[in-house]
Order: sequence, then structure tokens, then C-alpha cells
Amino acid sequence: MGFLQIQFINLLTILVIIASSESSLSATPPNFPIAKPSCISRCGNLSIPYPFGTTPDCYENPTFFITCNHTFDPPQASMQNLSIEIIDISLDGQLQFIAGACYSRNGTRVFYSGPKETGFTLSLDHLPILVVDWAIGNGTCEEAQMNASSYACKSVNSRCYKPDNGYGYRCSCFEGYQGNPYLINGCQGMD
Repeated sequence: MGFLQIQFINLLTILVIIASSESSLSATPPNFPIAKPSCISRCGNLSIPYPFGTTPDCYENPTFFITCNHTFDPPQASMQNLSIEIIDISLDGQLQFIAGACYSRNGTRVFYSGPKETGFTLSLDHLPILVVDWAIGNGTCEEAQMNASSYACKSVNSRCYKPDNGYGYRCSCFEGYQGNPYLINGCQGMD
């Protein structure tokens, strides 16, 4: 199994819960940038905030690579060319996706990878939404801050914090600021 697959499995196994919640991006005004300059910030109906991205130089590292499949209408986002549809990415450290494993009537596991001809009917209305926590790297804030070039909290109005699950670190804007703490000048004062 390759490094990226192991990283993705680690991402998925950190925390899987069945839930539905609103994205923190909904609190970010549309005039605040969410992606790096010259990078695509949407795939279909999904906002793609940095550290995630769809092209080289637009994501923090390959673990945050998002594939935008334009064969769907609207286009669908998935992680690293896998057939798992992402429906929300939160800067608060959560990624929501539609569960892709289903079982046929005879108990055989079937992976959903988009509309296709099968021997049974698959109802997308009944697939659960799963949520995984994401973080930057495996180190602590203190360790990350020792290397300014790879430290992900780029906005001067941001802080580093340890996520509840204990893996890696996340960034957030200071109180009174909104935006994307992973971008230079990404956290801006609220008027």
C-alpha cells in the first residue's frame, strides 16, 4: 500500500461519525479568499478551501489533493482519485463525504462510484453522510512553528491549536477575524 493511501486511511480512521452539520465556510463572507491566488476554489457546489486544492501548488501537500470530476453535472469532488464524493470541507477541521460502501441483497459489499448499471437499485437518499477530522501533519504546534517555511498558519492574524483528536495541528483566525488562516492575509477583521 502506498504512502498516499496510508495517509488517506489515517485521515478516514481518525474520526468517523455519522452526522450532518453546516460548514464553517458558510460563516466566511464571500469576499474573503478561501483558495490560494490563481487556484480553483470550487468543484461543482463544493467550496474547496486551502490547504485543500485541485492542482499542484494549490494544496498543502498531496494528502489534501482533491479531484474534481467534470463528468458529473454538477462536477463532484473526491479525495485523491478515489470514488468517495466529498460534500463539505470545513476550515474547522472536518470533511464530509457520502459513504460509498453498500451491500446488495445477497450481502455482497458493493462500492458506489457513481451511477452505473447494477443488479439492484441504489438509493442515494439513504446513504449516510460520514465526517472525518483532518489536521496538518502529525507534529505539534510547537514543532511546526520551528520551521517557518512549512508552518501552515500563514495569516498573521491566526493561531495554531491542537485538535481534540490529538493528531497534527490546525489553524484558526484570532477572535474578531474571519477567513482562511492557512492563507497569507487570510484572516481579516470583521466590520
